[in-house]
Order: sequence, then C-alpha cells, then structure tokens
Amino acid sequence: MRTWAGRIALCVLLAGVVVVQGCASGPKFEPVVEIPADKGLVYLYRSSSGIGCGVVPPLKANGQTICSLHVSGYYPYFASPGEVEFEAATEAKSAVTVDVKAQETYFVKQTINIGFFIGRPHLMVVPNETGLSEIKGCRKEEP
Repeated sequence: MRTWAGRIALCVLLAGVVVVQGCASGPKFEPVVEIPADKGLVYLYRSSSGIGCGVVPPLKANGQTICSLHVSGYYPYFASPGEVEFEAATEAKSAVTVDVKAQETYFVKQTINIGFFIGRPHLMVVPNETGLSEIKGCRKEEP
C-alpha cells in the first residue's frame, strides 16, 4: 500500500509535467528587425498566468489556423493590409479585428479565463508600449 507521502510526491511530479508541457520553449523574444514592405506585423502573445496553463487553443487569422500559444509564448504574424480577424476558441470563442497597415506593428494578447468545462480564451488588442513590455519574457512558438 502506498503512503500519503508517496501519493503527494506523485501528484507533485504529475503537476510539474503538466506545467512544463504548458510553457513555450522556443527562443526568447527578439523583435522583428525588418517587416516586408507589403505587410504589417502582428505580435500574438500570451503572458505568464496560473490560470489555464494546460489550455492551448489554436489561433486563427481570417479563419486560417496560424499557431497555438502556450503560457509565455509569442508568434510574429505578417498580415496583408486590411481587416484581419484573430480568433481562439474552446467552449467559447473570442475574436478581435485589427485594421492592419503596411509597415505597422500591433500586439494581440491572449489570456485564458475560467470556463465551465475548460478555460475560455480571451483576445485583446493592447497598446504597443504594453505589448512590448509584456512580450519580453515570452518565447517564440512554432506555427
């Protein structure tokens, strides 16, 4: 029969595995140096949070999946000028529209809120100063 200490150790180990799997593991944030002349740059990012670390919904731009953001993850997305709708969904959907201009930079932040069955994503456009400050601790995601 297992002891309580053994059961607690097993739970801590499993929790650690879940947390590690829920974090971005790519290279640390590096600002994009050059934006293509006919594109705008949208940084999609998810800052660190204790809520929903295991929830990683796909992010879409105009209906096309582009990436998934883990905790402390970011993805630089080059968008054609015009309105681009970004969305993420689990049991609920969140969407924001960015009117992209060529050679301009934007920041879209994703958070996860408590849901009924699973965490609910929330997307928001944030000021560039806020986004640049928060994204510095993030790691690049793969598409």
